[in-house]
Amino acid sequence: MKSRSLTDPALIALLAAVLVTSLGVLPAFAQTMQIDRPDDAPEKIISLKARVTPYDGGPSTDYEIQPGVTVELDDGERIRLRMVGTAIVDGRGVEREIQTRLETGAGSRWIDVAPEGGSSVVVATKPIPPGAAGGAESVSAQVAFTVTGNYDIRQNLQTGRVTFHIYPRQTASAPDVSQDERWQRSQEVADSLVAILLDQAPDEAADYQVQRIYRQGQDGARQVAIVLAQQAQRSGATRGWQPTQIVGHLYRELLGRTGSDGELAQQDPGFYNNVRLYQDNGYSVLVQTMVDADEFVRHHELRSLENLPVNPDVASPNEAPTVPDDGARRTRPRGWGGR
Repeated sequence: MKSRSLTDPALIALLAAVLVTSLGVLPAFAQTMQIDRPDDAPEKIISLKARVTPYDGGPSTDYEIQPGVTVELDDGERIRLRMVGTAIVDGRGVEREIQTRLETGAGSRWIDVAPEGGSSVVVATKPIPPGAAGGAESVSAQVAFTVTGNYDIRQNLQTGRVTFHIYPRQTASAPDVSQDERWQRSQEVADSLVAILLDQAPDEAADYQVQRIYRQGQDGARQVAIVLAQQAQRSGATRGWQPTQIVGHLYRELLGRTGSDGELAQQDPGFYNNVRLYQDNGYSVLVQTMVDADEFVRHHELRSLENLPVNPDVASPNEAPTVPDDGARRTRPRGWGGR
């Protein structure tokens, strides 16, 4: 059979039709090839810093993450802590807030760490009793960080610790709090939270916990509850109890509801959502969700604190010793076990 020339009009028309048909499938194919395009690659972070901001306002200070990085604070001081990094965008450095998990590391007896939203936490240093530093000028505590976002970042920057050197302030004589109605009310709330979340006896709340509620009212009670829940989670206080028992206990004690675990589950469609929240995220996240509720505020009458004046001398954070977090675990949280 005679071969056809490439200049044959019929052959040219056939090749054109095949080419047009092939082009019709190219977009879908090309789309599947975009999975590994550079725009989808993790953002490159070349440096990491701890940003420290005074809680009550003021300029921030950045501390480059490297071996031996330390932050100096006074006891009773509060700061906000978050991690920031430098990303390379179009050949220049751009600041980014880095998604991280921040939690108490070593020296937990000297600091409280409370989540504030996003990747920021509030770090509150605790009062240092006389002689607690053992002759040294300061005590030390650490906040551990883990980078949780999807970044192209050096391995030695993905986890680490920020060390705080905490210096005791000049201790003033303790003011008389026996007649201060706001202090007495704050003491009741703190004792209640310690009993509910740590199963400790009445009057075991530390003065620094009472002071936080005294100074900050509703927000202070929320922070104290979250920190106590974190302490309970670290010490394993909830180990051995069913999730429904834990949720029922917190419904009754934090929110003031009545009924057995089964009755509460029937009354509230969100009961098992909270059970799953505990199973997926842990005790401290469950507690944080509950203390954010208006029921918590009403049950503990926290709005009553708004009408009671703050005595700045009573609010001083310097006169009260701390209760060390020794990690002790009690055998049975009070009121638990399913009623």
